[in-house]
Amino acid sequence: MAEFAESRFVLKRGSALRGESARRVARIAASYPAVSVRFRSGLNEADGRNPDSIARLGFQRGSDVDLSCSGPGAEKILRELVSVLDRPFAQETRETE
Repeated sequence: MAEFAESRFVLKRGSALRGESARRVARIAASYPAVSVRFRSGLNEADGRNPDSIARLGFQRGSDVDLSCSGPGAEKILRELVSVLDRPFAQETRETE
């Protein structure tokens, strides 16, 4: 039986999940080739390895983010992605300096 983990959280950091932040998340997802990573916004879904697909979901600060992972190590990658998404993105850090 495959591992499955999911989380719903509010995007608190960064102005939006697109550009470099979406590419960072996609790189992490791609580093776990045996795990399927999916983002959802309402009825729309995106492959976690595709930054353009993630960006098209339109996540911005305050958005509800549904994230699911399935496969070996699903819980580990879910925790890693949530941790990254809960930190300030580089652009936000530069803007506040």
